[in-house]
Amino acid sequence: MAFYRLPGFVAETLSSQPKPPRRIPIQAIVFAVLDGADCAIYAGGAVVFVVFGVTFMTGTFGVTPAPISVSSIFVGVGLILLLLVAFRVWQVAGAMRIGEAHIAQVTVAQVGPARSMGTPWGEPLLGRAGPIAAKGGYRFTDTGETGHYYMQQTWALALRQGMRIWVVRVHGRDVLYAPIS
Repeated sequence: MAFYRLPGFVAETLSSQPKPPRRIPIQAIVFAVLDGADCAIYAGGAVVFVVFGVTFMTGTFGVTPAPISVSSIFVGVGLILLLLVAFRVWQVAGAMRIGEAHIAQVTVAQVGPARSMGTPWGEPLLGRAGPIAAKGGYRFTDTGETGHYYMQQTWALALRQGMRIWVVRVHGRDVLYAPIS
């Protein structure tokens, strides 16, 4: 998890604060989210699009000013990407602060092709035949309730039957998964 820090951050936080509400500085959440390939790409793209849009709009750096509509499109795309990052930070912050954290035992662990309609979150994992993902099932150790996971994260590819993971739920919906140290 050298590059994708979020699962490790979630695991560390839940180990020290298993019950909500958790006190987590927003800066720590922002750093953990932006440290992932997914949000780093979105944030970098936002900066590039906004800079190009402003450059085209003002005619700086020897660039002939473009029509406002072209410049506005670049700035708009940049702002949409920035909103996507802000949404992810908000989503993770809410889950980390108020989400129910459960320890679950993996009951089924598989690695296979990623869905054609994947998620915008995770690492870009590629295998021989294209994008890959970890999928399987789990059982909560405290209630016996079962569920399923789907992750495009390197650490999840190593999951095997019997291993334990953290599952963070908000309003009964799985939001985050993390390894148990």
